[in-house]
Amino acid sequence: MIAPDVTAHVDQLRDTLDKGKQAWVSGPGGSGRGTIIRQLVHEIPGIVVVDLPALGEADAGAVLPMLLLSALPTSERQSLARAPLRQLVDAVRSHDLTVIVRVPHSWAAPRAEPHHQRVRTDLAQLSSLRRLLWIVDSSLDPSVVAVEPDCKIVLGSHRVALGEFSEAIDWRGYGDAAGALVRALPQNVLASPVFWRLCVGAIGLGVPAEELASIAGTPSAIRSANTILIRRIQDSPTIATAVIRFLQARRPVPLPLSAQVAPLPEEHETLLTQCLGYGDPIHVSSLLRSWLERALGGMLDPLELQPVHMKLAQHYRTMDGAADPRQVSAWRPMSAWLEKLHHLAHAGPQGAPEWERQNIPRRECYWDRARHLSRVRAYTEAAAVYARCLEKFPDDDYAQHYHAYNLDKSNSESTDNVIDHYAKAVASAPENPWW
Repeated sequence: MIAPDVTAHVDQLRDTLDKGKQAWVSGPGGSGRGTIIRQLVHEIPGIVVVDLPALGEADAGAVLPMLLLSALPTSERQSLARAPLRQLVDAVRSHDLTVIVRVPHSWAAPRAEPHHQRVRTDLAQLSSLRRLLWIVDSSLDPSVVAVEPDCKIVLGSHRVALGEFSEAIDWRGYGDAAGALVRALPQNVLASPVFWRLCVGAIGLGVPAEELASIAGTPSAIRSANTILIRRIQDSPTIATAVIRFLQARRPVPLPLSAQVAPLPEEHETLLTQCLGYGDPIHVSSLLRSWLERALGGMLDPLELQPVHMKLAQHYRTMDGAADPRQVSAWRPMSAWLEKLHHLAHAGPQGAPEWERQNIPRRECYWDRARHLSRVRAYTEAAAVYARCLEKFPDDDYAQHYHAYNLDKSNSESTDNVIDHYAKAVASAPENPWW
């Protein structure tokens, strides 16, 4: 069986949630966490899925409150759009809704930035919900978010023979690579499908099959295969550019859209569709994504990626149908609205007019656009976005600090005025050592 059988776990979790209790599921990539979510969404009416982005994303702190907001009746959405997270949690609890929170790998890593710590601390506020399921990476412990679950399930790594796995996969241009790996392996070697995908990708890019076969079954096989593959990607500007463009989609997108934003020579299309990602819509594991972004992130200027973001924003626009998130009445279209806003924020001048037309109720969404503008050295424009944020959220120390920073870089204000803005950040959060 190439996919793990999680039927018994789904039954146990459904029973736990039906009783108004909390559950915790952890496991590595390929262990069946996504399958559990899909089955529960199919079986439990009115469920809300909060799929958090990487902790390093500027808008990470907006996703949880906005997706909770989407589950509430229209009258409550109007009044709670800018409410503190605690009020939203109380409202969700009052309607006895079931919430699934999927936490990616990056949230387990220690982060020094105080605003990252605040975002992670926000998760602990969910503990008052009656029907709550956490789906997390193996590296995240319940104590990190102050959770004491009634039911805890630890999924093991799913292991399968490459021959059996390949029978279910259309390797296309990488069929010879998969065959070479089968021939190079000893008999009866079992490994995670994630490992096999990485190996076939590396061989497809020219790594000898014997090199990958030699690490099969070792404790760090997945990390080693990933390192080998990334080195080969870095050696090819064409491949690296396509992978970076491909990774700009933070959520699964349809295969045809992926091919549009990240075109590759036909013989290498399998690298994205079956090796780094899989499925349709195409999914990339949070752990693999973090490794790839760390290794490849500096290879392209953000300016070069603005057309990719515009294409992705156009896709999400067809899914949410709203400029005001208070009009969005379910978690799927709200997730699409958030992704549309994110991609518009990174789409440069082409995305700016539509971004300006959105009703933005969360400060982190302003940070997202302003941070991008600062990275492309549009300091005056970045300062203006932070100023708009401060009009809505005058006590936002993060916006105060980076408003000052971008004013300073733009040379548009006197030194005294810049210092005054920095001082306001300190006054707003004197305990923050970064200010």
